[in-house]
Amino acid sequence: NYFLDGQLFPDPGPMLSQLARGPLAVVTMVVAIVPAAVAISIWRINRAQQGPLFWMLAITLSLLTYAAVPVLQWFELPPGVAVAMNNTSSLTGMLLLLEGNLRFTGRHDPRRLRVWGGLVLVFLVISIINRDDAARRYLFHDAFASALLLANAATLLLGAPAFERRIRAVAAVFPLMMTAVFMSRWWIALHADADADLARHPIVMPLMLAGIVFTLGWTYFASVFCYTRSQAELAKLAREDPLTGLANRRYFDEAMQREIARCRRTGSGFALVTLDLDGFKRVNDRLGHAAGDRMLLDVSERLHAFIRRTDLAARMGGDEFALLLVNVDSREILEGILTRLRPALAR
Repeated sequence: NYFLDGQLFPDPGPMLSQLARGPLAVVTMVVAIVPAAVAISIWRINRAQQGPLFWMLAITLSLLTYAAVPVLQWFELPPGVAVAMNNTSSLTGMLLLLEGNLRFTGRHDPRRLRVWGGLVLVFLVISIINRDDAARRYLFHDAFASALLLANAATLLLGAPAFERRIRAVAAVFPLMMTAVFMSRWWIALHADADADLARHPIVMPLMLAGIVFTLGWTYFASVFCYTRSQAELAKLAREDPLTGLANRRYFDEAMQREIARCRRTGSGFALVTLDLDGFKRVNDRLGHAAGDRMLLDVSERLHAFIRRTDLAARMGGDEFALLLVNVDSREILEGILTRLRPALAR
């Protein structure tokens, strides 16, 4: 038999498990410092993007979650304080992660922050109420944590553009993994006996290890998300006019060369239409460049609405535009197109 803190253990298994929890908690907290530092760097580099700020706050807040046990040991705080701190910070971090994912995927709504603030208050109050009852605490915390993690995974998977689809799918594995662990603990708490010591249940160790993997994995994919998005923005700038969103001169020239090669192979024809705006300089001089930009935007929107999906509109520079119209095999077809184009622009 083995004695620990005045308690008798008939076999070494439970005792060794409990002896390992303290060092593991410290290691977990130390390991969490690295993702927090990386998350801060990601945010500072990608401040223009929506999402990294809230990812940084979520990952940094995980330090508070992991620090609950070491803080309890070092400062001899009442157990309930560490429990409430751990539960509240854990759920708040998942809320921040969800807000970051929503913003990163284009679902920005400032009114959500009020709802999240109310939920954080609920988390704090219920965590304090359940601080001495592990079963009730797990039933509440793990149910909410699983719901938030599933929402994070769904946010990543739904509506993903083609160039991000695979990356988001792999990243969604991490919240789904944490959901499985939390639901396992929730199931254990639901069927536990009234006198069961769930705080010493073996599921605690896998949960702490899963938390380490989740934090490290999510930090890695946060950096991949930002890198992929930045590369997509650079590629977009390389082919689009920054003001109007139409193709720029370089991309238009490349598209026209491809169309020439296609027409040589197939024997079909295409049309090249160039146009500019009469009196555009007077608009800038009299009303200001903001009015001139608005006029260019209006023209680009009308051109984009006029052409077919297979055609291409471009801003060649200043007030000059060009259209590449495919499958135009005669002058008569082109004249018919121009007859419709002039009044569309002259509105």
